[in-house]
Amino acid sequence: MSRINVDKIINESGTGWLHLQDDSAIVLSKESDNTQIMVKCTADGAVELYHNNVKKIETTSGGVQITGTTTVSGNILPDTDDAYDIGSTTKTFRDLHLSGTTIYLGGTALSKNTSTGKLRFGSSDVGDKGDKGDKGDKGDTGDTGSQGPTGATGPAGPAGLTGPAGPAGPAGPAGADGSDGVQGPAGPAGPTGATGLQGPAGPTGPAGADGTDGAQGPAGADGTDGTDGATGATGPAGSTGPAGPQGPAATIAVGTVSTGSAGSSVSVSNSGTSGAAVFDFTIPRGDTGAGGSTGPAGPAGPAGPTGPAGADGTNGSNGSQGPAGPAGPSGSTGPAGPAGPQGPAGPTGPTGATGPAGPGANQSLNTSSNVTFNQIYANDWFRVNGSDGIYWQSYGGGWYMTDSTWVRAYNSKAVYVANQIAASGNVTAYYSDERLKTKVATISDALEKVKALEGFLYVENDLAKELGYNNDKQQTGLSAQKVQAVLPEAVSLAPVDFETDESTGEITSKSGEDYLTVDYTRIVPLLVEAIKELKTEIDELRKKI
Repeated sequence: MSRINVDKIINESGTGWLHLQDDSAIVLSKESDNTQIMVKCTADGAVELYHNNVKKIETTSGGVQITGTTTVSGNILPDTDDAYDIGSTTKTFRDLHLSGTTIYLGGTALSKNTSTGKLRFGSSDVGDKGDKGDKGDKGDTGDTGSQGPTGATGPAGPAGLTGPAGPAGPAGPAGADGSDGVQGPAGPAGPTGATGLQGPAGPTGPAGADGTDGAQGPAGADGTDGTDGATGATGPAGSTGPAGPQGPAATIAVGTVSTGSAGSSVSVSNSGTSGAAVFDFTIPRGDTGAGGSTGPAGPAGPAGPTGPAGADGTNGSNGSQGPAGPAGPSGSTGPAGPAGPQGPAGPTGPTGATGPAGPGANQSLNTSSNVTFNQIYANDWFRVNGSDGIYWQSYGGGWYMTDSTWVRAYNSKAVYVANQIAASGNVTAYYSDERLKTKVATISDALEKVKALEGFLYVENDLAKELGYNNDKQQTGLSAQKVQAVLPEAVSLAPVDFETDESTGEITSKSGEDYLTVDYTRIVPLLVEAIKELKTEIDELRKKI
């Protein structure tokens, strides 16, 4: 057998035939070694059609053999009336097949008894329906029901009058004397001591005596009547009436045969009568076949030729030397020198006089000394002057401002939020400038790595709610474990599972389960490389067209 490899289109534009002749077989395939067959024609034999190198249709001496689901948009009609069966005893449509005048539903045959003319299910004829029996006597009245439950208790009576207030408690003791004044510097007398704190409030006086009990409320309403007794037992059935005369012989016929939706069950209904049955059948349609793949894109047209380059112009003559430039400005002032060492402390001044008793609460305080409080409550702004701020002494962090734009975290501390963060502007983070990066490798097999990922819809489960999440809406995302398998740089410990070592700053799993999260912005480089690989594959396919 000869083989012809053609990279062009074979076109027969006349009115005759395009003949491909071979004494054995003709094969149309994608590859030269016939490993990707599309059509195979055997001389004096079968014609085979393939889909993705899998045979789907083959002609035989007795007809056509089809592999897979066949979808028909019109009617299926035999070429001869009353000549063919639907299915067989060994190959059925689910639980149904027809053979001659017999309908098989599962393992039961539905047919007509030719000797009696009656409808037959399996091996038994369907009998005629007898006359309706007489109605039985009415049953006796049931016993009276039991008494209903007691009615609910009536509402409570009004509360009694409040007793007189108890006497006022004794006055609290006087506040303690203020502390000694701050030690002054050497020389003049020390300043007056700070005002002492207000003394504690006196204890609350005893409660007044209880008032007298209110009058009893009215009695509750009577309970509802009990439910009726159960209905008496049904009387005995009347005697069976005499058998009716034998009805006419039943007949059976096949009515309509329609196609149901794919995946539905076979159904049979009788649109006739019990004596003249007409069975209508609904047979489910097969599943829709997969759509054909999109044809390849046409090749790009060739680029036009580049025009010739213009001739180079002549060089201009050198200009004369310019005058000397003015002297440069003076250099900036150098940085200030380091501060000198601290001088020795001056001698201790004499003790200041004792300050007066402390004032009441909610007073102002103006001092240049350090002051320690257990708690501070403010009904107005808590104001800080200059570039100072709020500082947590035990942990070395806080908040402060050095300009009118940014609120800054002191000591470059990280910020942890156990809920969402909302911003009406951009959120700018990290860096992307290539001057700050040393490239160590490219992302390889990007397309295969993207194919290993799965985007899906989900809702938070019970474990997520135990960890503190409470979003009941449907969300979309990826599996952190699958991302970690192909791009571990985009996966880290979930903030809800953070535990920080105070001495080293190391972050570990609080639960010990290492719950993970995905930084979706770090997946973008993987997607970029996957698109580039896909573009290369498309370009290679276009070259083969």
